[in-house]
Order: sequence, then structure tokens, then C-alpha cells
Amino acid sequence: MYAFAERRRWSSACGLIFALLMGCGGGGGGMGSNSAAMHIHFMVVNSDAGAAPNRPSVGTFDEGDQGDMAPELLLSGAATGLDGGQSLGVAFANSTLFVADTAAASITAYSTASGNMAPRARLAGLHTGLMRPTGLFAGSGGRLLVADQAANAIFIFNANASGDAAPISTIAGPASTLNAPSGVVEDGSGNLFVANTGGADVLMFAPGAATPSAMIAGPATGLTSPFAIALDPMNHLVVTNDRPDSILTFAANADGDVAPLSTISGPNTMLNQPSGIGLDMNGKIVVANFAANSLLVFAPGSNGNQSPQEVIQGGATLLSNPAGLVVQTVPGPP
Repeated sequence: MYAFAERRRWSSACGLIFALLMGCGGGGGGMGSNSAAMHIHFMVVNSDAGAAPNRPSVGTFDEGDQGDMAPELLLSGAATGLDGGQSLGVAFANSTLFVADTAAASITAYSTASGNMAPRARLAGLHTGLMRPTGLFAGSGGRLLVADQAANAIFIFNANASGDAAPISTIAGPASTLNAPSGVVEDGSGNLFVANTGGADVLMFAPGAATPSAMIAGPATGLTSPFAIALDPMNHLVVTNDRPDSILTFAANADGDVAPLSTISGPNTMLNQPSGIGLDMNGKIVVANFAANSLLVFAPGSNGNQSPQEVIQGGATLLSNPAGLVVQTVPGPP
């Protein structure tokens, strides 16, 4: 089951949701006459595995964008420190954008999501334990959660950590059953849910626990190579899955060899190695479609061989092996 993670290791570089208040001082003031207006952004990290040298970037699109459209914002360039790496995950915490440089075993932090911006901080080194950081999530209490494929671990850092800082805590070891974890998300009660790629399962850890309290696994689940995980407005678990390309939704209390509540799969879906996943406040499902260089948006409650509502794809998008994804609600008109 680790074959998918290995393929990404050589060919590529998050269900990750955050609110980035662009142009609002990062806090919630300064919205002016647009204070009552809200809209949705999709932010995706491009692993850019096909370029020589690799030039990962982070592009931002508006909900409702269709076809071959340029990103509204683009974090890219030599000063970002991402060139030559492979990036899979993004997260937001403490007014900072975090990007996982998977190949360089580091996490870079930025004060803005646009331009050729140098990182504000870089987390890397022996004491971090980072080997192949893949999925990031901005957890509660100013924590940054990291799923590390090569370390078979979930690392939890202070979001302000930099340099060769040790994690606050680590979930790892045989009792954890972690095997090339690629995605992690936290619910409002502090439970962690992990897309455990190498184990072909989804694990749930209670707050502070080092062993899973629930495991979704078995032939009925349809899980073969889960990569990213997110929570919908009903706290259902929504998982991207490879072989076959699909998106699976499970009840929040699912455990054992249980069938998903819904499965999006089939040729009409256009899914091709779905990677990052996020959901908006209305339950729309947004997918970074890794092998097709596209973003797909599915209606809430989608099931079966259903076509996406929106497709963002083409040369102007600059999408190149899109991997980690964030869906963000921002103030003001589009």
C-alpha cells in the first residue's frame, strides 16, 4: 500500500481549512465597507514535480472560477526558498502561511501568500524529527500538526517554532500503527484523524493519545491509498483515495470495516490522483487533482459518477501537480 506514497516521492512533492484575512491586517479589523461581504478562496500548493529544477508555488483562486484562469495570487520565486524542492502541504496559523517542503524535510513560514516572498521562518533539523513532511493542519491552541510519511509519525509543533526546534509531542511507534501517514485533521474536540496511506486506513486518536481509538479499514471501506482528509460541516470524514481514483465520505464515528456514506468515482468525475481536499462552509468539496493539473469542485452531497461543478485547468492556471489544498473564507467581494 506504500506504492502510492513512493510514486509521489519521485513524481511529486493537507484536508486543510483555514481563514486568511487578506488585506485585513490578519486579525478581522479593517474590512471597511466590505465587512458584510464574504467569499471563498482556494489555495493550492503546486509540487511542480515535472519542472527542472522543481519550482513549487502556492496559487490562490476564487470560488466560481472556471477553465483556464490565472491565479489571483501566486507565491513563487527564488526568494521563497521552495525552488528545487517538492511541496505537498499547506496550513495557516498565527497569521502565517506554512508550506511543507517534503523533499527538503522542512516547513517554511510566510507572512504573505503572494509574490517572491522570502520565508519568515524555516523549521528543519535533527531535533524536529522531520523526514518527509506531507500533510499540515493548523490545530487548536496555536499548534501545527504535521503528518510525516517517512518518519511514520504525527508531529505537533508550536506554530511559532523555527529552526531546529523539537515538537511539543509526537505520535509514533508500533502501537500507533502509523504507516506513511499523508494527511491529518483535527475536530473541535481535539480528536485527530489521519489518512494512513501505507496502512490503507483512517485512524482516529483521542486528545493526547498515542494509540488509535478507532480505525476505518477493510474491503468494505474502499480505502486503498488514502492521501488527504478533511471534515465537512457535519463532521463527516472526507478522504481522497487512489487506486481507484475516488473521494470517500465516512461518518465521524465510523470504525472498522464499514462502507462509506458516499463515494465519488468514475470517468465523469475527472479524478486523476486526487490529493489535497477541502470543503467550504456549505459543504462543497474541492479537490487538488494531482495528475491532471486541475482543481475540481463537487456539489455538497455528491455521490457516484458525478461531474464536478467547476473545473480549473489550463496553462494560465500554472497548476503543476497540485497537492496540498486550503479552502478559506475571506471578507469582501471576489
